Amino acid sequence: MASILNVDKVRATGSTTDGFTVNSNGSVSPGNLPCWDVWENGQQNSVQSNFVVNFSETRFIHDATLSNNRITPAVAGVYWVVTTIRIDSLNAYNNSFLHLLKNGSIHQRGVEFVPSSSNATYPKLYMLQSSFLVEVNGSSDYLQIGGTIGGGNNHNIGYNDIRFANHFQGFLVRAA
Repeated sequence: MASILNVDKVRATGSTTDGFTVNSNGSVSPGNLPCWDVWENGQQNSVQSNFVVNFSETRFIHDATLSNNRITPAVAGVYWVVTTIRIDSLNAYNNSFLHLLKNGSIHQRGVEFVPSSSNATYPKLYMLQSSFLVEVNGSSDYLQIGGTIGGGNNHNIGYNDIRFANHFQGFLVRAA
């Protein structure tokens, strides 16, 4: 025997926020989920071997805050975060890593080398990319991106164009 439940919204008792909605076609849409896309407008010059990226601009940010180069998600849970950092020199890749910092300490380390092609219009770019899963408490936990650049000191990271800038993106994959 089949049962039909006719609803258009689901929310917790006493809440004023919808957990998810059901449209007229029966498709389920989650409520607004925390997510962000922040970037660094410009370069950090003469970066030493260990650094924290100075993210200052937002494309969008929902249920999180950006302050002092830190993302603080407002909803507890597990987040998928991705970062791309431009470095000025291929020589910098010896023992270079990106770090996901949680509350100022290295939470996880990852690295991937992705060189771009060079042509008359765009400069040669060397990118470190990493992605991480991290659990935050939704109140005081904050996230930053840092790294270690090999091949000596005084490298430049970032670029003065959003297409090639340092980025830090994330979204909630599972609420606590």
